[in-house]
Amino acid sequence: MQKAHLHLIKWAVSRGYSVAVYGEGDFDGIHHNYKDIKDTVEACDTGEMILLSPKAGKWKKLASFAYVFEYQQAPDETIYDFEVNDISEEWMDEYNETA
Repeated sequence: MQKAHLHLIKWAVSRGYSVAVYGEGDFDGIHHNYKDIKDTVEACDTGEMILLSPKAGKWKKLASFAYVFEYQQAPDETIYDFEVNDISEEWMDEYNETA
């Protein structure tokens, strides 16, 4: 099974979302491509990814996902909590299909 955070990043980018990353409580920026998001997320052991879309010159929050890299956990699941809404449920349904 693909790691949840990698699936989420690919899924978000494929839909044209930008991702604000908060690593260990610090804002690490808004990123728009897979490599930048992945590198920023994996630079910290815990954090949050917030899916965004531009709206009227501002960012609109669409969904948020908390992650943790617990390397002793099996399987190595990384998304441990997320805001429940249509977007997060759509991602979860597609992720579960990869199982």
